[in-house]
Amino acid sequence: MERPALLVIGGIDPTGRAGLARDLAACRNWDVAGCPVATGLTVQTSAGVDRIEPTPPDVIVAMIDAAIAERAPRWAKVGAVFSLEQALAIADAAGRHGLRLVVDPILRATSGAGFASPETLRPLVEAATLVTPNEDEAARLGLRDGGRVHVTRGGDAPGRHRGTGCRFAANLACLLALDLDRDAALDAAHRAVEAEVRLEADEQALDPARRKHLEAARRALPRILADLEPTHVPEVGMNFAWAMAGATEPRRDVAGLAGRITIAGFDRAVAGRVAIGGPHHTGRLAVVLQEYDGPGTRRAGEACIVLNHRFDDAFLEAAQRAALVDAGFRREDEPPEAPSSMEWGLRDAIARNGGRVPDLVWDRGGPGKEAMLRVIAPDVEGLVARLRALHAVDRAVLDADGRQVR
Repeated sequence: MERPALLVIGGIDPTGRAGLARDLAACRNWDVAGCPVATGLTVQTSAGVDRIEPTPPDVIVAMIDAAIAERAPRWAKVGAVFSLEQALAIADAAGRHGLRLVVDPILRATSGAGFASPETLRPLVEAATLVTPNEDEAARLGLRDGGRVHVTRGGDAPGRHRGTGCRFAANLACLLALDLDRDAALDAAHRAVEAEVRLEADEQALDPARRKHLEAARRALPRILADLEPTHVPEVGMNFAWAMAGATEPRRDVAGLAGRITIAGFDRAVAGRVAIGGPHHTGRLAVVLQEYDGPGTRRAGEACIVLNHRFDDAFLEAAQRAALVDAGFRREDEPPEAPSSMEWGLRDAIARNGGRVPDLVWDRGGPGKEAMLRVIAPDVEGLVARLRALHAVDRAVLDADGRQVR
């Protein structure tokens, strides 16, 4: 059965901070098939809008008809519209196809540049199931509270944030396309955008060193994924944490995935995004490792990466054949006064390795606890090399007698 589809109708912002790019990002987050219809090309940045090239109304209608014929969306999110003719064409197409509209009435860009007048948007507002104006737009459009106005207010977030109204409307439309009721969809969309804006504000407030570290961690994720198969991912999911040199606080000094790498059908998938302070539990382990030398030539206080990996004796044996150093701990030996199982286990394994950090720390699990390998490396290159050593078992070729020949 195909995923629910959503028509997203709006402008193209070359910076990707608003318009169709943001709409499609929301569709990906909610696993909705986004069907983009461009109302115009814009040349804009956060400083202003330099140029707009509107799409002819008949082309917009043709795109809507094509998307409906192919994907049969029941809802559409409408963003930037640049003329009355465009608005009338979209409203007419929605009526012909029985489309329900979530209209984000964009009167001006965040930079202040004007896009449309209230009169231009009137046909869409009248045809809409839901309209999502901000306070200024609501006043200019003359909306009336006839028991149908839902007011939502967010907290102030420092920094500059573009396309927040666009994001709210897109999230709301996605949730409605997934058959959530109106109130639940409004609440979930509001919380999703607030969380995203808070994360943006935190990132904008980062000092240059942490911003550089975050960018490096984001570049690292696809390199890590390239060496992973679903058979490498533990049931609880996989995460990685990259501690900066001298890290003392996971929420400030560690970058990694605020979410998990999981199994999705026959492939692996990523839930969440890379952020400073994202991988809290794995991040604490990365901070503990700052106290010790190793693996390899790494010294205490230098940067370090930790990634949890599915345990299998075959992986462990492959690592040992590649001369990686491993150390294990037994969960049943954990003293009752230990403040953290994972921190205790990590320190216990390091002690068993003579006080140096090994390449792998493992345990065979326990009641309600999955067995796990933790891969430790000084940098991304070292992590990838260790993963490839573990995964050599997947690439092994056996002869007719079952002996490994490669």
